[in-house]
Amino acid sequence: MDVNFKSIYKILKTLEQEMDTEGFDFDSISHEVLKISELRWTRLMQMLIENHYIDGVEEIYMMGQTYPEFKNMDVRITLEGLQYLEENSMMTKIKNAVKEIKDFIPGL
Repeated sequence: MDVNFKSIYKILKTLEQEMDTEGFDFDSISHEVLKISELRWTRLMQMLIENHYIDGVEEIYMMGQTYPEFKNMDVRITLEGLQYLEENSMMTKIKNAVKEIKDFIPGL
């Protein structure tokens, strides 16, 4: 899986797992935790916001910065984000099942 999709999945999965807790730690989805550049993380966060996968995050543009910072305003996963996780999870299961069948039946 591509680093972008892995990072997106991890962000959404973390937000989904934290739905029952109050006071989400925004640092748990930081670029350091995901082991990606800050610029890549920023662009992924912008995509997640623009595509309505997450909500409760405000982009803050500071003078002299090339890319924005994000302020946690009660960040949460949206219905679209939950659907993305579900579809991605099902596709992974199908891919793994097909791989197992292919490994089991020689010549496929």
